[in-house]
Amino acid sequence: DSQGLDHHFISGAEVICCIVAETEGAVVGFQSLSWADDPADPLPAGWAVIGTFTRVGRTGSGIGRALFAETLKAARAAGVRCIDATIRADNAGGLAYYSRIGFTDYDRLRDIPLKDGTAVDRIRKRFDL
Repeated sequence: DSQGLDHHFISGAEVICCIVAETEGAVVGFQSLSWADDPADPLPAGWAVIGTFTRVGRTGSGIGRALFAETLKAARAAGVRCIDATIRADNAGGLAYYSRIGFTDYDRLRDIPLKDGTAVDRIRKRFDL
């Protein structure tokens, strides 16, 4: 729901920043960085979690790189030590994007169920500051 998305990516207490990319007045992507606070998936102190979303058809156009440049400034200002990106293993574009901007693999979560019950691995990548 929209309230849940707003809280998780934009206005929640744990959100460090949410950067939006626009082209000709239209939103073409956004990136959110939040302090890691999931008790079911604890990460070390000083770690943040990133999420990047780009409009279909706009990937590969430099939007993600531009978003990350701004997110990185906010992460440094907030004292983030490491950024986690957890990506579905079947998201080849997302995996390639995070690798291109300097994230490295550090873990693999196996057989995480989707809402429909389909099990999909998730690749965990990290960016150390």
